[in-house]
Amino acid sequence: MTSDTTSPLEDAALVTALLDTLIPPSEDAKLPGAGTLGLGDGVAAAIASNPRIAPPVTAALEALLHQTPDFATADLDTRVEALKTIEAAHPALIPSLTTPLYFAYYQHPVVLVTLGLPGRPPYPGGYETDPTDPELLDLLRSRAKT
Repeated sequence: MTSDTTSPLEDAALVTALLDTLIPPSEDAKLPGAGTLGLGDGVAAAIASNPRIAPPVTAALEALLHQTPDFATADLDTRVEALKTIEAAHPALIPSLTTPLYFAYYQHPVVLVTLGLPGRPPYPGGYETDPTDPELLDLLRSRAKT
């Protein structure tokens, strides 16, 4: 459980368990769980930096820890049931978590390769880009001087 001065988003074990609950490893073990990929810091930072979702997520996670203090070490079924219970009182929790989580998970090279995609960002590989029109740059430069 986190201390009174520490946000639950700073509890690495909690965030890892939470991410592995939302995206657990596939049954065939080909796709890893989200928590095991080390996405926790990035997802937590994305949530913490958003003043609209950080307070409700933090409140929900505090309630989760109050209800299930051993969440980080509990088995998957226990964690799923705990989240279902908390979600009823804190309906913004799951949508607020899944958006940054999905972006991080489905951009991770291990997941991309497992899905049969190149383990890199899709751009610029394979895409042609138009050359820059120097006249557009001249227009921008002239605006900067005024």
